[in-house]
Amino acid sequence: MLQHLLLLAADLGLTAAMYSQPIEVPAVREELRLALRRAHDPQLVLRFGYAPATCFTNRRPVADVIDER
Repeated sequence: MLQHLLLLAADLGLTAAMYSQPIEVPAVREELRLALRRAHDPQLVLRFGYAPATCFTNRRPVADVIDER
């Protein structure tokens, strides 16, 4: 399901950032759970938005990375 959500966001030109640190604090996790009106604790916080375009980074040739012995 997360894969589908991230692919849809990319298709719409959005970027996504995943955060787990906020929900590692028990009080914050409980507050978020109550705000979402869910029975179970949230596992991840996702942030979506538009980001400036960046240039591509240099990549090594595939032959340098894959060793077919």
